Amino acid sequence: MFLAEEMLLLMHDEESGAVSAPSHRALRLALAGSVLLDLAHANRIDQDFGPKGEGDRLFLVDAKPVGHELLDPWLASMAMDDEDRTTGYWLERFSSPEVAYRIRDTALASLERSGVMVRESNGYLRLDERVRRTRTYRTPDGRTQDDVRLRIMRTLDGETPSPREVAIVALANACGLFDTLMPDRDAETQQLIDLYSRLELTGRVLCEHIRVAARQDELGPIDLLTTKGSIKTALARMPMAPGALPVLGHAHRMLGAVTAFLTHAFRSVGPVFRLRLMNREVVVLAGPEANSFVQRQGHQVFRATERYAALIRAFGSRRNLFSVDGGYHFKWRKQMAPPYSRSFYCNHLDEAAALTDNVILGLPSDRPVLVKDLFQRLVSDQLGGISAGYAADEKDFALIRDYTTRAVRVVAMGLPKVLMRTPAMRRRRAAMERLYERLLVDYAEGRYRKGGMVDRFMSLHKADPGFCAAADLMAVVVGPQIAGLDTASHVGSFMLYHSVRDPELRDRVRVEADSLFSGEDGPTGAKLGRMDTTYRVMQECLRLYPAQGITLRDVINPFDFAGYRVPAGAQVMLGNTVPHQCSEYFNDPETFDIDRFGPGRAEHAAPGVFHPFGAGTRRCLGWGFAEAQLVFTLARILHLNDVRLTHPHRPLKVKYTGAAPSSGNLTVLVKRRS
Repeated sequence: MFLAEEMLLLMHDEESGAVSAPSHRALRLALAGSVLLDLAHANRIDQDFGPKGEGDRLFLVDAKPVGHELLDPWLASMAMDDEDRTTGYWLERFSSPEVAYRIRDTALASLERSGVMVRESNGYLRLDERVRRTRTYRTPDGRTQDDVRLRIMRTLDGETPSPREVAIVALANACGLFDTLMPDRDAETQQLIDLYSRLELTGRVLCEHIRVAARQDELGPIDLLTTKGSIKTALARMPMAPGALPVLGHAHRMLGAVTAFLTHAFRSVGPVFRLRLMNREVVVLAGPEANSFVQRQGHQVFRATERYAALIRAFGSRRNLFSVDGGYHFKWRKQMAPPYSRSFYCNHLDEAAALTDNVILGLPSDRPVLVKDLFQRLVSDQLGGISAGYAADEKDFALIRDYTTRAVRVVAMGLPKVLMRTPAMRRRRAAMERLYERLLVDYAEGRYRKGGMVDRFMSLHKADPGFCAAADLMAVVVGPQIAGLDTASHVGSFMLYHSVRDPELRDRVRVEADSLFSGEDGPTGAKLGRMDTTYRVMQECLRLYPAQGITLRDVINPFDFAGYRVPAGAQVMLGNTVPHQCSEYFNDPETFDIDRFGPGRAEHAAPGVFHPFGAGTRRCLGWGFAEAQLVFTLARILHLNDVRLTHPHRPLKVKYTGAAPSSGNLTVLVKRRS
């Protein structure tokens, strides 16, 4: 096993699934230093010093390949360089993002092939279960070797180290990795680390260069891809989307049907193009290949923290699932996933029915009902009641909904922050704080749902207040009240509209609904799973009116896509639902047609074409919960009520709030079935 592989295992956080290093710069230096040290140990390179000890020179001893893809490409690049180069030169060259992250990916792939690590469906890597249990792994030559972290801990406990452990300690110390691995180490342990670092004779000069470089700014001295000028140069090579205005650019096109505009641009210029939004430019990635790329590599090249930080602060939190990346994001998702899962919802269908009935049985029969408001209340009550065990009263719900809607608008449109501090907004914020204070009292007195959202995060806060601080809790536990306001609730509105405007389709859905609620066993998850027509109504509404039509990201590592180099530091818009409107994937895409999801056609099954909840490791956490909720809620409404459109011949007017389509002023008349 090579040093780069062992360094990654040393830095791997088993709980979060991420690589834990003090900075991206430290990680890249560790990988570059690993390759150079392995080449030195393999007698391929050596060092000497200039006249009178001025500087150093790193030179090639033997250009013969080592026989592994982790070292040979970089050995070949050194062999092709005819200039005298210092150790610092090669360290900086190999620690550049382009090289270091190739080293990382190659090392991780090697660890996967050897069975030491296993890649999960969300893209994160974890140790193989046998490795976790035995703390050993098999080397390519068939030997069994102790886990690197176990060996290093033994070394620092006083066990005589091998040259291999000395090299690992020296490299980790130079990169500052022990600040992450052993933040509470005592002076005696640090003295031992320093002693072993001095014993590493082969890489002493290299480690000194790393130690100096690690103190520099995280971007590094030759990381030119993140300078403003180089970003601008890289973006200039990409095509510009059509329709830009002199001052606004494409900003006016972002106020309407965003996905339709991005689809038109995708058709015109391809899967990579630029948008100019006032005084800044954004790179758009669109199409099936873009979705597949995000699925495979999105967690390595994109960051979302800056996109959501301001919004999370508006809800009284420092960080949240949306505003963290990497290992923190993985850990947040792992904690939040169970109460937002399909199985969790299906285990509480009787409660879902009661919460739905509480709203729809109180609807007036003599005046129109605004469908958007109806579904926002239904979705919010079910999310809060089932995933967390609580729901806001009608007055506070209205205030919390208004606060959320306005906060999203202020942050998304870059409006003055003073708009968040008006008296009206303070009153709305107070409603959210009242709900949170009531939840704290209920929790303290033992009134909470076991395994629900409040229970899980209060317990996490007690166990690890550094990870989940008190300042983060309000946004988390109040979150279910607001999670579906501009997503699932809008999709539900369109489902009701399309179901009741077509009598034949309404009757097909109602037959399934009546079957769901019939029998002594009542509604069950198995019955819900057999509601084929209703499920396809939901899928078609998700295609036409997706819950998450676009996503915004920042590029943290440069990458190549569709013939273009996307530089670190660029802002990216992912048009994950662009294929939904393309005729080569969906026949007659503007027509509502649930049969396109049937077994004879299955138009959504092609890779990368159907992503209504986003793609990659940041796909909507509650997508399974939302799908079950939407099918069940529509079934419950039509099982109990006759619903008809107030204006059946009026075309549906779709309203856009940001990228989220809503049913606007759609109203219905509701009457109890006899």
